[in-house]
Amino acid sequence: MAVLLVWSWSVFGREADSMPGRTEVIRSDQGSGIELPLDELPPLRAYLEGEGAAEEELERTAFSEIETGETDRLGVVKYGCGNKSCSLLLVRSGDSGTSSIELPRGLYVDSRVDRGRILLRLAYPEGNRVVRHLILPIDYRTMTMLSYGDEGDQRQLLSSPAWPVMDYGWDGTDRIWIETAAADIGDYEELEQWFANENRELRIRKLHLHF
Repeated sequence: MAVLLVWSWSVFGREADSMPGRTEVIRSDQGSGIELPLDELPPLRAYLEGEGAAEEELERTAFSEIETGETDRLGVVKYGCGNKSCSLLLVRSGDSGTSSIELPRGLYVDSRVDRGRILLRLAYPEGNRVVRHLILPIDYRTMTMLSYGDEGDQRQLLSSPAWPVMDYGWDGTDRIWIETAAADIGDYEELEQWFANENRELRIRKLHLHF
């Protein structure tokens, strides 16, 4: 997939010439391209301005498109990636312009879309086996983050990854469900044993959204 990122030459200290802007093609996950103005993506623009090799960083930037069935295009821009995490932006682009919401740093895994809302799963690998996750609910039409559950749920699933989330989804209009470890385990050693068990026990938790 090609992603077209458009910005002014002056952003990177080059003198403007007869061209009003410049376009870079970046390989991505799926097959078509998307044109994104960096002026409307401040975190990405700030990151590139702070890098000494902006063109090399753009080559490493990727876009994962999310199918919504709507005219506007939605996806996750991944940039500044290290071994186990990337900086992430959820981006919506259409005739009315481009908007985005900055996500926690992590690894984007997948998503679940339902009537203008989306759940994003981010992964946080530890060692060779253990992976914890965040589940982020977002209204992508207004680009606002939603919350769910009680303070403990928000701390462990929205703010700081504590649980492996094996599956998840929407449960009607005001709840989500997650499939995670049946036991209350959080230490690395306990989770490592849990992941190693082929017959590991799972539980379904249902959590109310807060609007």
